[in-house]
Amino acid sequence: MLRVDGHAIRAVAVPGRVMLRYALACPEERLREFAEYAAGRVLREDAVLAWDSRASELFLWIDIPEDADAETVRRAFEGFADACDWWSARAAETEVPTTAFPDILIRP
Repeated sequence: MLRVDGHAIRAVAVPGRVMLRYALACPEERLREFAEYAAGRVLREDAVLAWDSRASELFLWIDIPEDADAETVRRAFEGFADACDWWSARAAETEVPTTAFPDILIRP
């Protein structure tokens, strides 16, 4: 278990890779909201949001190849820590933030 910026990140050695995993404290009624966020976040980060139905736990994870060079590991770890910060902030919000842009209908 690693403590990074106040987050408990678990590193698990799996054949051929190292998986970093971070559990998010998120009530089940907000899972749909988080799934909507995940669709956009997948374009910004390599971390993946997943649901463990056996443990009823929402978690963020990333794989790093075991033969990755030091720079690749550093970038992956930093990106994962940033993703943990972003998702933790969303989990801490009690209300869904309102968008700065109004809904727009574009017609041809």
